[in-house]
Amino acid sequence: MISPSIILNNNVDLVDFDGIRLFMFTDDNLYNIAIQEWRKHKALELHYLEVQNGKYPHSPLIQKTLPLEARYALFHLANILWQKEVGFHFLDVGAFVGTVGIKMAHYMRANARPEHVFLFEPGKPFEILTFNIELNQIGDYATPFCCAITTYNGVAQLSWRPDSMDAAQIRLEARTAIENKSVLRKLTRIASDPRTFLTPVKRRRLMEKLFAHSSMETRLVPCKTLPTIIRELPNGKNLFIKLDIEGLDMLLVNDIYNMHAETLFFVTFEFTPSFFDDRSMAIEFLNKAAALFDVYDIFYAPNPAFVKRLLPAGLDAFVGTIEEERIHGYTDLLLIDKRVPDCADIADLLCNLLPGGLEYSL
Repeated sequence: MISPSIILNNNVDLVDFDGIRLFMFTDDNLYNIAIQEWRKHKALELHYLEVQNGKYPHSPLIQKTLPLEARYALFHLANILWQKEVGFHFLDVGAFVGTVGIKMAHYMRANARPEHVFLFEPGKPFEILTFNIELNQIGDYATPFCCAITTYNGVAQLSWRPDSMDAAQIRLEARTAIENKSVLRKLTRIASDPRTFLTPVKRRRLMEKLFAHSSMETRLVPCKTLPTIIRELPNGKNLFIKLDIEGLDMLLVNDIYNMHAETLFFVTFEFTPSFFDDRSMAIEFLNKAAALFDVYDIFYAPNPAFVKRLLPAGLDAFVGTIEEERIHGYTDLLLIDKRVPDCADIADLLCNLLPGGLEYSL
């Protein structure tokens, strides 16, 4: 169900990609970095002329003709699971306006699958998300929830920069305005001190932190834990989970470790070594993942640039690569449950997908 109306203090644009259309905020980081110009400025009236009588565009991503490209890795994984008769619920945690979850729901509809997508978005984009589900008439396959997924049940503080609502953060600790100004002064002092030696990558990350503390908006939102959400879902399905919750991803992956015995899990999430106190803890986290899952580096979940399987012997070097070479200090990982029959054929297919560029194009 959608809201009867929405007050827009931000400009929105109707964009087109891979068979779905979405409203997006034009002053948002994701719209300006990830959406090519030819996908923008679609006419709403023309959209409804094209889809009259319920004839919504058929997804160009069809099981039998799905391109062998890394950017479709999540869909290839879904195909393989279906071929093995492994059904799943798809949980889009940090759904934003539906760039991943609605696309997956459209793929399910195009392939006449019984699976369902559950989208969790607590922030300002939630109302846009509900309109996007209606716009694509995908409600039979996608259900949105205005809820944050965090480490406790109750109410949470959600903060974001006006130009980066796709990167809203749950604040586990309350930070007063005075404390926020203190952090801002400290970062400014470090960045401006000529005696501070920083590599170009580390300097860019520092400037990002500096800007992040300079103009934040905050709202209170309902929140639940991942185990609570899973208990409330319809029974009988395995879980394919996309996490994008700006710093809490790895805490929720630990919840998944603890629930691993209950069902099969397939998870993509943001891995950030700097989240841990030291490198050894990051490596320990990865080793725990490797004991339960086949672990793949895919760079960026909405549009994987490549798929590379990580072996336990190379985890230390991998963490170093993320710290020193990935410009934002993170990568997206894909975890595939080792209990799936014949995992070897999954690795063969995914690792032979054609790589793409390292851009944030959707």
